[in-house]
Amino acid sequence: LFVVVHLVILLLAHAASVSIHVGVDLNTALTPLHTAIMADDWMTAYGLMRDNVFAELPFYTVFEKLFLKRNELYLQDLLYDAVKASFSGFISYLFCRFNLLLSSKDHPLLFSAITSIWNSIGIFGGMLLVNLYCTFSFPVRNIMCIASLLCSLLLVSILSFFSLRGIMKFSRIFLENIKVLLIGALDSFYYFLVSCLIFDVLKAHITDSISLILTVLACAGISNLMYAYFKNSFLV
Repeated sequence: LFVVVHLVILLLAHAASVSIHVGVDLNTALTPLHTAIMADDWMTAYGLMRDNVFAELPFYTVFEKLFLKRNELYLQDLLYDAVKASFSGFISYLFCRFNLLLSSKDHPLLFSAITSIWNSIGIFGGMLLVNLYCTFSFPVRNIMCIASLLCSLLLVSILSFFSLRGIMKFSRIFLENIKVLLIGALDSFYYFLVSCLIFDVLKAHITDSISLILTVLACAGISNLMYAYFKNSFLV
C-alpha cells in the first residue's frame, strides 16, 4: 500500500511541477505521462518523471553542472537548492515528530512506512515550493527564498528549544538547524540513488521495460523502508 502512496505522490509532484513551469492545469500537465503509461511506454514515462521531478531535486542541478556538463554555476542555484533542502528537512522533521506517538518497537514496519511517506512529501513539497517562487520576477523570488529559509531555521530553533526542555544552549539549537539542512540534502541524495542511479545501473542488464520498472519499484520500496528506519533511529 505504501508503494502506491509513493506513486501517487510522484504523479502529483510531476503534474504540479509541469503545471508551474508551463502554466497549464494539472489535468493537462499529467496527460503526456498518463498517455505513456497507458501505452506501456515505460521508458518515456520514466523520462518525463526524471526531467520534471527527479532533476528538480536539491543539488542535482549543482552536481550536473559541476561534474557532468561543466557549465557555469550561479549563487542563486545554491540558494534555491538550500531552500529546497531546508524545507525538505523541516517538513520531514516536523512530520516525523508525529511518529513518536507510534512505538517503533511495537510496529517497526508501519513506523518506517509512515516515515518514508513523510520523506517523500518533504522532498517534493520543498521542490515545488521553490519552483513556485521561481515564477516571480528575479529579485522577488530571491527575497522570498531567503525569507523562507530564515523562517524555516527560526521554526526549527523554536521547536528545538522546547524539545530540549529548558536547555538554553545556542550550540545545541545551531546543530539542530544544521542537522535539518543535512537531512534535506541527504534525502535528495537518497532519492537520486533510488530513482536515477538504480535505473541507470539496471537498464544495462534488464532489456524489458516492464520488468525494469517493476524491479526499480521493488528496489525502491525496500530501500525506502530501510532508509526510513535508519533515519528515525539515527537522524531525527
